Amino acid sequence: MIIGDFDNINVPNLPIQLPLFFVISKWVGYGGENFMHWIRIISPSGQEISSSSQVNVTIQAGAHDDGNHINIDSFMMLQFHEFGEYTIEVMLDGNPVHILPLTVNQIGR
Repeated sequence: MIIGDFDNINVPNLPIQLPLFFVISKWVGYGGENFMHWIRIISPSGQEISSSSQVNVTIQAGAHDDGNHINIDSFMMLQFHEFGEYTIEVMLDGNPVHILPLTVNQIGR
């Protein structure tokens, strides 16, 4: 589930640095489900510029054996050195399950 997102950063020059950047994900499933989760951020040239720690997630059962888990991945002092489209990959057990674009645009001075 995507709670909310923005997909453009407009700046006159590079590099830029974001003091804090968060990716919040909500996982819904059945009680007892277990998986590894992490976030990767990939530059337009294909290089991984950052990744969160891998977290072992277990869905806690609710009233009807279903449940959910909210994960907050934070990135401090995230640097962008290229203009173009970055990808934010939401990883589950080593596989990307959701990809979000994030474009860094150059604007006039």
